[in-house]
Amino acid sequence: MNYLISLIKEKESKISSSDDKEKLQLVKDTLSVPNCFFNMDISTAIGIMSFLGVPEDKMESLYFSLIAPDKLEKHIDKVTVSKEK
Repeated sequence: MNYLISLIKEKESKISSSDDKEKLQLVKDTLSVPNCFFNMDISTAIGIMSFLGVPEDKMESLYFSLIAPDKLEKHIDKVTVSKEK
């Protein structure tokens, strides 16, 4: 994910069109969601990587590293139980 973050920063410094700025913001919002690559299809992930400038020959290995089991963040939701009186 650090590699994608560095590509985002690089892309931010180079883009000038409002369409690309809007797309980049959507990508940033998407990537800020925990486990985002586990919740999207591969074509969306490839589209994001392509937009950010990941070389085509590195996309497959990068994708599989992003969805490796050890990358899955575990979240415990807190549940509050109140007693009725």
